[in-house]
Amino acid sequence: MQNRLMASVKSGVHFGDAMNVRTISYKSRMGHFNRQMLTKGKVFSKKKLSSTAGTGKIFSSFQLWYSHQLDVRPLFTKCASAGIVAGFGNLLAQRLMWDTDGKGQFVIDWKQTGNFVVINIIFVAPCLHHWYNWLSAAMPGKSIAPVLKRVFVDEFIFTPVYVPAFMGLLWSFEGAKFEDIPHMIREEWLNIMIFDWCVYIPVQFFNFRYNPVKYQVLVMNLVGVGWSCFISWRAQRQNDKNTSIERGEDEGK
Repeated sequence: MQNRLMASVKSGVHFGDAMNVRTISYKSRMGHFNRQMLTKGKVFSKKKLSSTAGTGKIFSSFQLWYSHQLDVRPLFTKCASAGIVAGFGNLLAQRLMWDTDGKGQFVIDWKQTGNFVVINIIFVAPCLHHWYNWLSAAMPGKSIAPVLKRVFVDEFIFTPVYVPAFMGLLWSFEGAKFEDIPHMIREEWLNIMIFDWCVYIPVQFFNFRYNPVKYQVLVMNLVGVGWSCFISWRAQRQNDKNTSIERGEDEGK
């Protein structure tokens, strides 16, 4: 009896020892696993930080390079930027305006894109470059009063003349008849100006108050992506209207 009791006690001791060994082994494995995960997490964090830092460095380098180009070649740099942004804006406009009823495949109108690129290079960028430089020199200052003056002059004196010139140039590039362009401008002018005032009055307030003059054309180019979508839609609408009128006249003959 005593021998069996001692055997039971010994077996219990051995079982407890085995459990302790297993517990220690499990804890050891978990500790090793946690150390591995911690190490991997640190490596991942370092890679992520390194990637973020690399992206930030590239952007910072590009910004410095672009700023330098604006200083040494202001007009050329603004023309190139305007052409690139206008091209992407027009491609986006074509995609958004594409008829999604499933009839046919989307095809890029490269001629229309080219028209926007050329007009922004030869007309928009040079015009805005010289206008903003003059406006800043004639009404200097970043306080509220001179900024509001510049916004008023820009939006209610310059823009009502600039917009018809832009639209007329665009329609002439797209093959509209010269005698039809004044009528097309009269039909679209008010709609375009209302849209312009809603968008560009607050944009220009921000632009004139917080942006250096050399960046103001770029800001207008970037905001102009949405503007290009609207202008493309209005221009296409007017072209379609004129085409249908011409067809009706031909059928009447």
